[in-house]
Amino acid sequence: MPLVKITETLASTVNISGFHFAELTTDEAGKAPVYGEINHIRGAQDIKVNPSEDMIENWGDGEVQESAVSQGKTKVDLQAFAIPLETRAFLAGLEVDENGLVTKHGGVLNPPNVGAIFYKERKNKDIECVALLRGVFQVEGDQAKTADDKIEFGNQSITGEFSGRISDGIVEYRKYIKKDDYTSLDEFFTKVFGKTAPVTATPKGWKARTI
Repeated sequence: MPLVKITETLASTVNISGFHFAELTTDEAGKAPVYGEINHIRGAQDIKVNPSEDMIENWGDGEVQESAVSQGKTKVDLQAFAIPLETRAFLAGLEVDENGLVTKHGGVLNPPNVGAIFYKERKNKDIECVALLRGVFQVEGDQAKTADDKIEFGNQSITGEFSGRISDGIVEYRKYIKKDDYTSLDEFFTKVFGKTAPVTATPKGWKARTI
């Protein structure tokens, strides 16, 4: 496979933002994938994406004749300043009634399959968009302590495992997008979720969007 040139301004990542997810409602062989409403988790602080890959080697005559990389699941750890209760309940597959009461039953949980997008921001406000297409999240347990005379800010975390979609086998999309290029941003969201980027997906430092 030849090296395909991608035009970009090289720079280090200075921030992560724009974490959005949507439920994967249809994912069957021979059918186009379908996602539901796009939701935003504000205040992303740290994210780690760790693909599980193993090098496979085919030996002959005492040396490697060919090699390949076997892919497993991709683990995602997201830390944010706060994750709303409704979001935590949804991602964990818990029951929520019309009065906002969250109920966890015994037995096996069935969290929804979701896709997720986040941005790796650069100082010049260009972004690298990362999309993981099918996975489930696990919400961490409760941890808190009493207040004292020194304020310490807390945070919350979710952990997910992602793999390829059943419909097409695709695991991930990535794209470099220059500052204020809403056309490319909409194209990326449409490629992933089948709908354009919501208002909450406006990257930091970009000019206001015009209709």
